[in-house]
Amino acid sequence: MRVATAEVRLAAAPSLLNVPVNLLIDLVNIPDNEVQALDYLSRSLIFSGPWFVVSATNIWGVDPGDPGHFMSTVNLLVPFPALSGLGLDQSDQNGLGQQLWHFVAAELPVNSYCDADGCPPGVPISPITGLTGLDNVLWGLALTFGLYGFAPGAPVKFPLFNNWFSVPLSDLVSGYTFGPDQPGYADPSGPVYPGFGFAGTTVDPVTGENLMPWANTTFTLDLSKPFQNYFNHLMADPATNPIHLPDLVEIGRTLQTLAAAMVIAFDPLTPGAGLCTGGLGNCSWLPPALDYPGIVKFIGDIWPGNTVINEWLDAVASGTANVPTKEQIETAQRLANQNGSFWDFGNPPVPSELVSGFNLGTLAPFFHNLWTALGLNPPPLATPVPETDPTPSIAALGQKPLQGDVKLDSIPQGSEGQQNGPNTGVQQNVDPNNVLASSVTGGPSDVAGKFDNLSKTVVLDVGKPTPTPTWLPNVVSIADRLLAGPAERPKTSTESTVKADGNGVNSSSPGTDGSGVNSSSNGGTESGSPRHAKPGETGPRHAKADTDNGNDSSGGASTGGTTTKTR
Repeated sequence: MRVATAEVRLAAAPSLLNVPVNLLIDLVNIPDNEVQALDYLSRSLIFSGPWFVVSATNIWGVDPGDPGHFMSTVNLLVPFPALSGLGLDQSDQNGLGQQLWHFVAAELPVNSYCDADGCPPGVPISPITGLTGLDNVLWGLALTFGLYGFAPGAPVKFPLFNNWFSVPLSDLVSGYTFGPDQPGYADPSGPVYPGFGFAGTTVDPVTGENLMPWANTTFTLDLSKPFQNYFNHLMADPATNPIHLPDLVEIGRTLQTLAAAMVIAFDPLTPGAGLCTGGLGNCSWLPPALDYPGIVKFIGDIWPGNTVINEWLDAVASGTANVPTKEQIETAQRLANQNGSFWDFGNPPVPSELVSGFNLGTLAPFFHNLWTALGLNPPPLATPVPETDPTPSIAALGQKPLQGDVKLDSIPQGSEGQQNGPNTGVQQNVDPNNVLASSVTGGPSDVAGKFDNLSKTVVLDVGKPTPTPTWLPNVVSIADRLLAGPAERPKTSTESTVKADGNGVNSSSPGTDGSGVNSSSNGGTESGSPRHAKPGETGPRHAKADTDNGNDSSGGASTGGTTTKTR
Protein backbone atom coordinates (compact mmCIF):
# COMPACT_ATOMS: atom_id res chain seq x y z
CA MET A 1 0.00 0.00 0.00
CA ARG A 2 2.79 2.42 0.81
CA VAL A 3 4.61 1.73 -2.47
CA ALA A 4 1.44 2.23 -4.54
CA THR A 5 0.70 5.48 -2.74
CA ALA A 6 4.21 6.72 -3.46
CA GLU A 7 3.84 5.92 -7.16
CA VAL A 8 0.57 7.84 -7.39
CA ARG A 9 2.18 10.84 -5.77
CA LEU A 10 5.06 10.73 -8.25
CA ALA A 11 2.69 10.66 -11.20
CA ALA A 12 0.64 13.59 -9.85
CA ALA A 13 3.65 15.89 -9.51
CA PRO A 14 5.69 17.21 -12.47
CA SER A 15 8.32 14.62 -13.17
CA LEU A 16 10.55 13.31 -15.90
CA LEU A 17 8.81 9.98 -15.41
CA ASN A 18 5.72 11.50 -17.02
CA VAL A 19 7.50 12.42 -20.25
CA PRO A 20 7.26 9.02 -22.01
CA VAL A 21 3.57 8.64 -21.19
CA ASN A 22 2.63 12.16 -22.33
CA LEU A 23 4.73 11.82 -25.47
CA LEU A 24 2.89 8.60 -26.34
CA ILE A 25 -0.46 10.29 -25.77
CA ASP A 26 0.57 13.19 -28.01
CA LEU A 27 1.41 10.79 -30.83
CA VAL A 28 -1.97 9.11 -30.51
CA ASN A 29 -3.69 12.52 -30.53
CA ILE A 30 -2.09 13.64 -33.82
CA PRO A 31 -5.17 12.83 -36.00
CA ASP A 32 -7.44 14.80 -33.69
CA ASN A 33 -4.97 17.67 -33.53
CA GLU A 34 -4.88 17.79 -37.34
CA VAL A 35 -8.67 17.98 -37.48
CA GLN A 36 -8.59 20.82 -34.96
CA ALA A 37 -5.90 22.54 -37.02
CA LEU A 38 -8.07 22.26 -40.17
CA ASP A 39 -11.00 23.75 -38.28
CA TYR A 40 -8.79 26.63 -37.12
CA LEU A 41 -7.59 27.21 -40.70
CA SER A 42 -11.19 27.24 -41.96
CA ARG A 43 -12.27 29.81 -39.39
CA SER A 44 -9.21 31.91 -40.22
CA LEU A 45 -10.05 31.96 -43.95
CA ILE A 46 -13.70 32.78 -43.26
CA PHE A 47 -12.71 35.60 -40.90
CA SER A 48 -10.38 37.28 -43.42
CA GLY A 49 -12.76 37.11 -46.39
CA PRO A 50 -11.94 37.13 -50.15
CA TRP A 51 -8.29 37.19 -51.11
CA PHE A 52 -8.84 38.54 -54.64
CA VAL A 53 -10.43 41.84 -53.58
CA VAL A 54 -8.67 44.43 -51.43
CA SER A 55 -10.32 45.04 -48.07
CA ALA A 56 -9.41 45.82 -44.46
CA THR A 57 -8.41 42.16 -43.96
CA ASN A 58 -6.67 41.78 -47.31
CA ILE A 59 -3.98 44.41 -47.83
CA TRP A 60 -0.23 44.04 -48.33
CA GLY A 61 1.56 43.56 -45.05
CA VAL A 62 0.26 41.93 -41.87
CA ASP A 63 -3.36 42.97 -41.30
CA PRO A 64 -5.87 41.61 -38.73
CA GLY A 65 -6.74 38.69 -41.03
CA ASP A 66 -3.17 37.35 -41.14
CA PRO A 67 -2.30 36.13 -37.61
CA GLY A 68 -4.68 33.18 -37.99
CA HIS A 69 -3.06 32.21 -41.30
CA PHE A 70 0.41 32.02 -39.77
CA MET A 71 -0.79 30.14 -36.72
CA SER A 72 -2.79 27.70 -38.89
CA THR A 73 0.33 26.86 -40.84
CA VAL A 74 2.25 26.07 -37.67
CA ASN A 75 -0.69 24.09 -36.24
CA LEU A 76 -0.77 21.84 -39.31
CA LEU A 77 3.00 21.36 -39.44
CA VAL A 78 3.46 20.86 -35.69
CA PRO A 79 0.46 18.82 -34.44
CA PHE A 80 1.33 19.26 -30.77
CA PRO A 81 -0.84 22.04 -29.29
CA ALA A 82 1.44 22.75 -26.32
CA LEU A 83 4.24 23.52 -28.78
CA SER A 84 2.40 25.02 -31.76
CA GLY A 85 0.05 27.19 -29.69
CA LEU A 86 -3.19 25.58 -30.94
CA GLY A 87 -5.86 26.42 -28.39
CA LEU A 88 -3.97 29.43 -27.03
CA ASP A 89 -5.09 33.01 -27.59
CA GLN A 90 -3.38 34.72 -30.52
CA SER A 91 -1.77 37.20 -28.14
CA ASP A 92 -0.25 34.42 -26.00
CA GLN A 93 3.45 34.29 -26.89
CA ASN A 94 4.02 30.76 -25.55
CA GLY A 95 3.21 29.13 -28.89
CA LEU A 96 5.35 28.84 -32.01
CA GLY A 97 2.51 30.18 -34.17
CA GLN A 98 2.11 33.23 -31.94
CA GLN A 99 5.85 33.87 -32.00
CA LEU A 100 5.82 33.63 -35.79
CA TRP A 101 2.95 36.02 -36.50
CA HIS A 102 4.20 38.62 -34.02
CA PHE A 103 7.62 38.52 -35.68
CA VAL A 104 6.14 38.93 -39.17
CA ALA A 105 3.81 41.73 -38.01
CA ALA A 106 6.83 43.68 -36.77
CA GLU A 107 8.90 43.11 -39.90
CA LEU A 108 6.18 43.31 -42.59
CA PRO A 109 3.80 46.06 -41.46
CA VAL A 110 1.06 47.50 -43.62
CA ASN A 111 1.56 50.89 -45.27
CA SER A 112 -1.06 53.62 -45.60
CA TYR A 113 -0.02 54.14 -49.25
CA CYS A 114 -0.87 50.52 -50.13
CA ASP A 115 -4.49 50.13 -49.14
CA ALA A 116 -7.83 49.73 -50.85
CA ASP A 117 -7.26 53.02 -52.73
CA GLY A 118 -4.11 51.87 -54.56
CA CYS A 119 -0.38 51.34 -54.21
CA PRO A 120 1.80 53.71 -56.28
CA PRO A 121 3.58 53.56 -58.62
CA GLY A 122 2.04 50.28 -59.78
CA VAL A 123 -1.65 50.63 -58.84
CA PRO A 124 -2.51 52.72 -60.70
CA ILE A 125 0.62 52.96 -62.84
CA SER A 126 2.36 56.30 -62.36
CA PRO A 127 3.23 57.99 -65.67
CA ILE A 128 6.71 58.07 -67.16
CA THR A 129 6.20 57.99 -70.91
CA GLY A 130 2.43 58.16 -70.57
CA LEU A 131 2.04 54.76 -72.26
CA THR A 132 0.56 52.46 -69.62
CA GLY A 133 2.01 49.22 -70.93
CA LEU A 134 5.53 50.63 -71.34
CA ASP A 135 5.49 52.37 -67.97
CA ASN A 136 4.41 49.16 -66.29
CA VAL A 137 7.48 47.44 -67.74
CA LEU A 138 9.79 50.31 -66.72
CA TRP A 139 8.61 50.34 -63.11
CA GLY A 140 8.84 46.55 -63.04
CA LEU A 141 12.41 46.59 -64.31
CA ALA A 142 13.34 49.24 -61.78
CA LEU A 143 12.03 47.05 -58.99
CA THR A 144 13.48 43.82 -60.38
CA PHE A 145 17.04 45.15 -60.66
CA GLY A 146 17.01 46.75 -57.24
CA LEU A 147 17.16 50.33 -58.45
CA TYR A 148 14.07 51.11 -56.41
CA GLY A 149 12.18 49.52 -53.56
CA PHE A 150 13.69 48.77 -50.17
CA ALA A 151 17.32 48.41 -51.38
CA PRO A 152 19.76 50.65 -49.45
CA GLY A 153 20.08 54.05 -51.09
CA ALA A 154 17.10 53.50 -53.40
CA PRO A 155 16.05 56.90 -54.78
CA VAL A 156 12.37 55.96 -54.80
CA LYS A 157 10.86 53.96 -51.95
CA PHE A 158 8.07 51.67 -53.01
CA PRO A 159 5.54 52.10 -50.19
CA LEU A 160 4.80 48.39 -50.26
CA PHE A 161 8.34 47.68 -48.99
CA ASN A 162 9.09 51.02 -47.40
CA ASN A 163 9.08 49.83 -43.78
CA TRP A 164 9.74 46.12 -44.28
CA PHE A 165 12.58 44.53 -42.30
CA SER A 166 13.29 47.84 -40.57
CA VAL A 167 13.12 46.51 -37.00
CA PRO A 168 16.46 45.02 -35.86
CA LEU A 169 16.43 41.65 -34.11
CA SER A 170 17.94 43.26 -31.04
CA ASP A 171 14.77 45.33 -30.58
CA LEU A 172 12.58 42.24 -30.95
CA VAL A 173 14.64 40.25 -28.45
CA SER A 174 14.61 43.07 -25.90
CA GLY A 175 10.92 43.80 -26.40
CA TYR A 176 9.23 45.62 -29.29
CA THR A 177 6.10 47.71 -28.69
CA PHE A 178 3.61 48.24 -31.52
CA GLY A 179 3.21 51.90 -30.62
CA PRO A 180 1.74 54.89 -32.48
CA ASP A 181 5.20 55.92 -33.68
CA GLN A 182 5.72 52.55 -35.38
CA PRO A 183 4.47 51.52 -38.86
CA GLY A 184 1.52 49.17 -39.01
CA TYR A 185 -0.13 50.73 -35.95
CA ALA A 186 -3.46 51.32 -37.70
CA ASP A 187 -5.38 49.58 -40.47
CA PRO A 188 -5.65 52.07 -43.38
CA SER A 189 -8.66 50.22 -44.83
CA GLY A 190 -10.47 49.36 -41.56
CA PRO A 191 -12.60 48.63 -39.61
CA VAL A 192 -12.29 44.88 -38.98
CA TYR A 193 -15.04 43.07 -37.08
CA PRO A 194 -14.13 40.40 -34.49
CA GLY A 195 -15.45 36.88 -34.81
CA PHE A 196 -14.68 33.15 -35.15
CA GLY A 197 -12.19 33.44 -32.30
CA PHE A 198 -10.19 36.30 -33.83
CA ALA A 199 -9.85 39.91 -32.70
CA GLY A 200 -10.84 42.95 -34.77
CA THR A 201 -9.67 46.54 -34.85
CA THR A 202 -10.31 49.08 -32.12
CA VAL A 203 -11.00 52.79 -32.54
CA ASP A 204 -8.60 55.39 -31.20
CA PRO A 205 -10.77 57.83 -29.21
CA VAL A 206 -8.54 60.77 -30.17
CA THR A 207 -7.67 60.22 -33.83
CA GLY A 208 -10.56 57.96 -34.82
CA GLU A 209 -8.12 55.54 -36.49
CA ASN A 210 -8.88 51.84 -36.73
CA LEU A 211 -6.07 50.41 -34.63
CA MET A 212 -4.66 46.94 -35.14
CA PRO A 213 -5.65 44.34 -32.53
CA TRP A 214 -2.02 44.27 -31.36
CA ALA A 215 -1.62 48.06 -31.12
CA ASN A 216 0.12 49.21 -27.92
CA THR A 217 1.20 45.66 -27.02
CA THR A 218 4.78 44.47 -26.57
CA PHE A 219 6.27 41.43 -28.27
CA THR A 220 9.44 39.71 -27.14
CA LEU A 221 11.04 37.31 -29.58
CA ASP A 222 11.89 34.24 -27.52
CA LEU A 223 11.69 30.87 -29.26
CA SER A 224 12.54 29.11 -26.02
CA LYS A 225 9.08 29.90 -24.63
CA PRO A 226 7.17 27.40 -26.82
CA PHE A 227 9.68 24.64 -26.13
CA GLN A 228 9.65 25.37 -22.41
CA ASN A 229 5.86 25.27 -22.53
CA TYR A 230 5.91 21.90 -24.29
CA PHE A 231 8.48 20.47 -21.89
CA ASN A 232 6.28 21.51 -18.96
CA HIS A 233 3.39 19.76 -20.73
CA LEU A 234 5.39 16.52 -21.01
CA MET A 235 6.31 16.61 -17.32
CA ALA A 236 2.74 17.24 -16.19
CA ASP A 237 0.36 14.66 -14.84
CA PRO A 238 -0.82 12.44 -17.75
CA ALA A 239 -4.33 12.74 -16.37
CA THR A 240 -4.35 16.31 -17.73
CA ASN A 241 -3.51 15.03 -21.21
CA PRO A 242 -6.37 12.71 -22.19
CA ILE A 243 -6.56 10.81 -25.45
CA HIS A 244 -8.88 12.30 -28.13
CA LEU A 245 -9.95 10.52 -31.28
CA PRO A 246 -12.02 12.42 -33.86
CA ASP A 247 -15.42 11.01 -34.74
CA LEU A 248 -17.01 11.01 -38.20
CA VAL A 249 -19.39 13.87 -37.40
CA GLU A 250 -16.52 16.10 -36.27
CA ILE A 251 -14.52 15.26 -39.39
CA GLY A 252 -17.55 15.90 -41.62
CA ARG A 253 -18.34 19.28 -40.06
CA THR A 254 -14.71 20.31 -40.36
CA LEU A 255 -14.61 19.41 -44.05
CA GLN A 256 -17.90 21.25 -44.65
CA THR A 257 -16.52 24.37 -42.96
CA LEU A 258 -13.29 24.06 -44.94
CA ALA A 259 -15.23 23.87 -48.23
CA ALA A 260 -17.13 27.06 -47.39
CA ALA A 261 -13.89 28.76 -46.34
CA MET A 262 -12.17 27.90 -49.62
CA VAL A 263 -15.06 29.43 -51.57
CA ILE A 264 -15.05 32.62 -49.49
CA ALA A 265 -11.28 33.08 -49.76
CA PHE A 266 -10.50 31.93 -53.29
CA ASP A 267 -13.59 32.39 -55.47
CA PRO A 268 -12.14 34.22 -58.53
CA LEU A 269 -15.55 35.23 -59.90
CA THR A 270 -16.76 37.88 -57.51
CA PRO A 271 -17.18 41.65 -58.01
CA GLY A 272 -13.87 43.45 -57.55
CA ALA A 273 -11.73 40.38 -58.30
CA GLY A 274 -9.27 40.40 -61.19
CA LEU A 275 -11.43 38.34 -63.54
CA CYS A 276 -14.39 40.61 -62.82
CA THR A 277 -12.52 43.85 -63.55
CA GLY A 278 -10.20 43.00 -66.41
CA GLY A 279 -11.25 39.84 -68.21
CA LEU A 280 -14.99 39.53 -67.66
CA GLY A 281 -16.03 43.07 -66.86
CA ASN A 282 -17.75 43.84 -63.56
CA CYS A 283 -19.49 40.45 -63.20
CA SER A 284 -22.90 42.15 -63.27
CA TRP A 285 -24.10 39.09 -65.16
CA LEU A 286 -23.32 36.88 -62.14
CA PRO A 287 -26.51 35.84 -60.31
CA PRO A 288 -26.40 36.10 -56.49
CA ALA A 289 -26.66 32.32 -56.17
CA LEU A 290 -23.32 31.95 -57.99
CA ASP A 291 -21.46 34.61 -56.00
CA TYR A 292 -19.53 33.32 -52.98
CA PRO A 293 -22.27 34.14 -50.37
CA GLY A 294 -24.78 32.18 -52.43
CA ILE A 295 -22.41 29.23 -52.83
CA VAL A 296 -21.65 29.22 -49.09
CA LYS A 297 -25.37 29.19 -48.32
CA PHE A 298 -25.75 26.24 -50.66
CA ILE A 299 -22.94 24.37 -48.85
CA GLY A 300 -24.59 25.07 -45.51
CA ASP A 301 -27.99 23.89 -46.75
CA ILE A 302 -26.58 20.52 -47.84
CA TRP A 303 -26.02 19.66 -44.17
CA PRO A 304 -27.83 22.17 -41.95
CA GLY A 305 -26.59 22.98 -38.50
CA ASN A 306 -22.99 24.10 -39.17
CA THR A 307 -22.50 26.77 -36.53
CA VAL A 308 -19.50 28.42 -38.22
CA ILE A 309 -21.25 28.78 -41.60
CA ASN A 310 -24.43 30.07 -39.95
CA GLU A 311 -22.41 32.62 -37.97
CA TRP A 312 -20.83 33.95 -41.18
CA LEU A 313 -24.13 34.12 -43.09
CA ASP A 314 -25.67 36.09 -40.21
CA ALA A 315 -22.68 38.47 -40.24
CA VAL A 316 -23.08 39.03 -44.00
CA ALA A 317 -26.78 39.81 -43.54
CA SER A 318 -26.06 42.29 -40.72
CA GLY A 319 -23.09 43.92 -42.50
CA THR A 320 -20.50 42.84 -39.93
CA ALA A 321 -18.67 40.25 -42.06
CA ASN A 322 -15.11 41.08 -43.10
CA VAL A 323 -15.77 41.26 -46.81
CA PRO A 324 -15.04 44.04 -49.35
CA THR A 325 -17.40 47.00 -49.11
CA LYS A 326 -19.26 48.41 -52.10
CA GLU A 327 -16.83 51.34 -52.24
CA GLN A 328 -13.81 49.03 -52.17
CA ILE A 329 -15.26 46.92 -55.00
CA GLU A 330 -15.87 50.05 -57.10
CA THR A 331 -12.33 51.26 -56.36
CA ALA A 332 -10.89 47.92 -57.50
CA GLN A 333 -12.83 48.17 -60.76
CA ARG A 334 -11.71 51.76 -61.32
CA LEU A 335 -8.05 50.94 -60.69
CA ALA A 336 -8.24 47.97 -63.06
CA ASN A 337 -9.67 50.24 -65.76
CA GLN A 338 -6.87 52.77 -65.20
CA ASN A 339 -4.19 50.12 -65.48
CA GLY A 340 -5.83 48.75 -68.62
CA SER A 341 -6.10 52.08 -70.42
CA PHE A 342 -3.70 53.22 -73.17
CA TRP A 343 -2.62 56.45 -71.45
CA ASP A 344 -1.62 56.79 -67.82
CA PHE A 345 -1.00 60.56 -67.74
CA GLY A 346 -4.11 61.03 -65.59
CA ASN A 347 -2.77 58.70 -62.88
CA PRO A 348 -1.15 60.22 -59.78
CA PRO A 349 2.65 60.41 -59.64
CA VAL A 350 4.77 58.83 -56.94
CA PRO A 351 4.29 60.86 -53.72
CA SER A 352 7.18 63.26 -53.23
CA GLU A 353 7.89 62.00 -49.71
CA LEU A 354 8.80 58.62 -51.20
CA VAL A 355 11.41 60.18 -53.48
CA SER A 356 14.97 60.70 -52.27
CA GLY A 357 16.73 60.81 -55.67
CA PHE A 358 15.96 60.96 -59.36
CA ASN A 359 12.37 59.99 -60.03
CA LEU A 360 11.47 58.45 -63.39
CA GLY A 361 8.09 60.12 -63.09
CA THR A 362 9.65 63.56 -63.66
CA LEU A 363 10.01 62.63 -67.34
CA ALA A 364 6.22 62.61 -67.72
CA PRO A 365 5.87 66.33 -68.65
CA PHE A 366 8.45 65.94 -71.42
CA PHE A 367 6.66 62.95 -72.95
CA HIS A 368 3.30 64.65 -72.54
CA ASN A 369 4.50 67.59 -74.64
CA LEU A 370 6.20 65.27 -77.10
CA TRP A 371 3.00 63.32 -77.81
CA THR A 372 1.05 66.57 -78.01
CA ALA A 373 3.54 68.06 -80.47
CA LEU A 374 3.26 64.95 -82.62
CA GLY A 375 -0.45 65.61 -83.03
CA LEU A 376 -1.72 63.12 -80.46
CA ASN A 377 -4.23 64.02 -77.79
CA PRO A 378 -3.08 62.61 -74.43
CA PRO A 379 -5.15 63.36 -71.33
CA PRO A 380 -3.88 66.11 -69.03
CA LEU A 381 -1.28 65.34 -66.42
CA ALA A 382 -2.56 64.71 -62.93
CA THR A 383 -1.67 67.28 -60.31
CA PRO A 384 0.52 67.79 -58.47
CA VAL A 385 3.33 66.95 -60.90
CA PRO A 386 6.36 65.32 -59.18
CA GLU A 387 8.95 67.83 -58.11
CA THR A 388 12.63 67.60 -59.02
CA ASP A 389 13.78 70.73 -57.19
CA PRO A 390 11.91 71.92 -54.10
CA THR A 391 13.25 75.47 -54.59
CA PRO A 392 12.32 76.90 -58.00
CA SER A 393 14.52 79.70 -59.36
CA ILE A 394 13.67 82.34 -61.97
CA ALA A 395 16.02 84.22 -64.29
CA ALA A 396 14.51 86.99 -66.34
CA LEU A 397 15.93 89.84 -68.41
CA GLY A 398 13.50 92.74 -68.36
CA GLN A 399 13.42 95.73 -70.72
CA LYS A 400 11.06 98.64 -70.82
CA PRO A 401 8.14 97.47 -72.95
CA LEU A 402 7.18 99.31 -76.09
CA GLN A 403 4.01 98.97 -78.08
CA GLY A 404 3.96 96.41 -80.83
CA ASP A 405 2.44 93.15 -81.94
CA VAL A 406 4.67 90.13 -81.72
CA LYS A 407 3.60 86.58 -80.76
CA LEU A 408 4.88 85.11 -77.50
CA ASP A 409 5.21 81.34 -77.72
CA SER A 410 4.35 79.10 -74.80
CA ILE A 411 5.53 75.52 -74.59
CA PRO A 412 2.60 73.25 -73.75
CA GLN A 413 2.76 71.90 -70.23
CA GLY A 414 0.73 69.54 -68.05
CA SER A 415 -0.74 71.73 -65.31
CA GLU A 416 -3.71 71.87 -63.05
CA GLY A 417 -5.45 74.34 -65.21
CA GLN A 418 -5.09 72.07 -68.20
CA GLN A 419 -8.28 70.09 -67.82
CA ASN A 420 -9.96 70.52 -71.18
CA GLY A 421 -7.32 69.00 -73.42
CA PRO A 422 -3.65 69.51 -74.24
CA ASN A 423 -2.03 72.94 -74.01
CA THR A 424 -1.57 74.98 -77.13
CA GLY A 425 0.38 78.10 -77.77
CA VAL A 426 -0.82 81.33 -76.18
CA GLN A 427 -0.22 84.66 -77.89
CA GLN A 428 0.46 88.02 -76.33
CA ASN A 429 1.10 91.39 -77.92
CA VAL A 430 4.47 92.85 -77.00
CA ASP A 431 7.03 95.06 -78.62
CA PRO A 432 9.04 93.36 -81.39
CA ASN A 433 12.25 94.79 -79.98
CA ASN A 434 11.63 93.50 -76.51
CA VAL A 435 12.96 90.02 -75.75
CA LEU A 436 12.11 88.31 -72.51
CA ALA A 437 14.14 85.20 -71.75
CA SER A 438 12.94 83.23 -68.82
CA SER A 439 14.54 80.15 -67.33
CA VAL A 440 12.34 78.13 -65.05
CA THR A 441 13.97 75.41 -63.01
CA GLY A 442 12.08 72.78 -61.02
CA GLY A 443 8.78 73.00 -59.23
CA PRO A 444 5.35 72.05 -60.47
CA SER A 445 2.81 74.53 -61.77
CA ASP A 446 -0.40 74.92 -59.87
CA VAL A 447 -2.61 77.15 -62.03
CA ALA A 448 -3.24 77.54 -65.73
CA GLY A 449 -0.58 79.56 -67.47
CA LYS A 450 2.33 78.50 -65.25
CA PHE A 451 4.93 76.11 -66.46
CA ASP A 452 5.76 72.67 -65.10
CA ASN A 453 9.30 71.38 -65.10
CA LEU A 454 9.58 69.99 -68.61
CA SER A 455 13.20 69.24 -67.78
CA LYS A 456 15.78 70.89 -65.58
CA THR A 457 15.54 74.02 -67.78
CA VAL A 458 12.94 75.45 -70.13
CA VAL A 459 13.71 78.54 -72.20
CA LEU A 460 10.94 80.78 -73.48
CA ASP A 461 11.77 82.99 -76.45
CA VAL A 462 9.62 85.94 -77.36
CA GLY A 463 9.22 86.55 -81.02
CA LYS A 464 8.96 82.96 -82.26
CA PRO A 465 5.80 81.40 -83.64
CA THR A 466 3.84 79.16 -81.28
CA PRO A 467 4.67 75.44 -81.80
CA THR A 468 1.83 73.39 -83.16
CA PRO A 469 1.33 69.61 -83.08
CA THR A 470 2.16 69.40 -86.76
CA TRP A 471 5.33 71.52 -86.68
CA LEU A 472 7.91 68.79 -86.10
CA PRO A 473 11.01 71.08 -86.15
CA ASN A 474 9.82 72.53 -82.87
CA VAL A 475 9.68 68.99 -81.45
CA VAL A 476 13.36 68.58 -82.27
CA SER A 477 13.99 71.95 -80.66
CA ILE A 478 12.30 70.78 -77.47
CA ALA A 479 14.38 67.63 -77.39
CA ASP A 480 17.58 69.66 -77.97
CA ARG A 481 16.75 71.85 -75.03
CA LEU A 482 16.14 68.84 -72.82
CA LEU A 483 19.46 67.27 -73.76
CA ALA A 484 21.36 70.54 -73.39
CA GLY A 485 21.06 70.46 -69.61
CA PRO A 486 20.02 73.20 -67.18
CA ALA A 487 20.99 76.79 -67.78
CA GLU A 488 23.29 78.42 -65.27
CA ARG A 489 21.41 80.21 -62.56
CA PRO A 490 22.06 83.95 -62.09
CA LYS A 491 24.24 84.70 -59.13
CA THR A 492 22.60 87.99 -58.22
CA SER A 493 19.06 89.26 -58.12
CA THR A 494 18.22 92.15 -60.43
CA GLU A 495 15.18 94.32 -60.83
CA SER A 496 13.87 96.65 -63.46
CA THR A 497 10.94 98.91 -62.97
CA VAL A 498 8.51 100.14 -65.55
CA LYS A 499 5.59 102.42 -65.05
CA ALA A 500 2.09 101.51 -66.13
CA ASP A 501 1.36 103.04 -69.48
CA GLY A 502 -2.36 102.40 -69.48
CA ASN A 503 -2.10 99.86 -72.28
CA GLY A 504 -2.82 96.76 -70.28
CA VAL A 505 0.51 96.45 -68.44
CA ASN A 506 -0.28 94.93 -65.10
CA SER A 507 1.66 95.75 -61.98
CA SER A 508 3.17 93.13 -59.72
CA SER A 509 1.33 91.71 -56.73
CA PRO A 510 -0.44 94.46 -54.79
CA GLY A 511 0.44 95.69 -51.38
CA THR A 512 3.64 96.52 -49.52
CA ASP A 513 4.70 95.88 -46.00
CA GLY A 514 5.37 99.48 -45.32
CA SER A 515 9.03 99.36 -46.16
CA GLY A 516 8.78 99.11 -49.87
CA VAL A 517 8.81 95.35 -49.92
CA ASN A 518 6.15 93.90 -52.15
CA SER A 519 3.87 91.30 -50.57
CA SER A 520 1.20 89.01 -51.89
CA SER A 521 -2.36 89.91 -51.01
CA ASN A 522 -3.17 86.37 -49.95
CA GLY A 523 0.18 85.16 -48.69
CA GLY A 524 0.36 82.52 -51.38
CA THR A 525 3.17 81.70 -53.73
CA GLU A 526 3.33 81.89 -57.49
CA SER A 527 6.01 80.80 -59.91
CA GLY A 528 7.89 83.39 -61.84
CA SER A 529 6.91 82.31 -65.33
CA PRO A 530 5.05 84.89 -67.47
CA ARG A 531 1.32 84.76 -67.03
CA HIS A 532 -0.91 84.37 -70.05
CA ALA A 533 -2.72 87.44 -71.29
CA LYS A 534 -6.47 87.74 -70.90
CA PRO A 535 -8.60 88.12 -74.05
CA GLY A 536 -8.37 91.61 -75.36
CA GLU A 537 -5.43 92.53 -73.17
CA THR A 538 -2.22 93.94 -74.59
CA GLY A 539 1.24 94.13 -73.25
CA PRO A 540 3.07 91.59 -71.12
CA ARG A 541 1.71 90.75 -67.73
CA HIS A 542 4.56 90.59 -65.27
CA ALA A 543 4.91 87.51 -63.15
CA LYS A 544 4.55 87.66 -59.43
CA ALA A 545 7.59 86.75 -57.41
CA ASP A 546 7.61 83.82 -55.02
CA THR A 547 6.36 84.86 -51.62
CA ASP A 548 6.62 83.33 -48.22
CA ASN A 549 3.88 84.24 -45.75
CA GLY A 550 3.11 87.27 -47.80
CA ASN A 551 6.65 88.71 -48.03
CA ASP A 552 8.52 89.05 -51.32
CA SER A 553 11.17 86.35 -51.41
CA SER A 554 13.70 88.48 -53.23
CA GLY A 555 13.23 91.44 -50.98
CA GLY A 556 12.86 93.89 -53.84
CA ALA A 557 11.43 97.36 -53.20
CA SER A 558 8.67 99.04 -55.17
CA THR A 559 9.63 102.25 -56.97
CA GLY A 560 6.18 103.42 -57.94
CA GLY A 561 5.90 101.35 -61.06
CA THR A 562 5.51 97.69 -61.73
CA THR A 563 8.41 95.55 -60.63
CA THR A 564 9.74 92.52 -62.47
CA LYS A 565 12.00 90.39 -60.32
CA THR A 566 14.49 87.65 -61.01
CA ARG A 567 16.42 85.50 -58.63
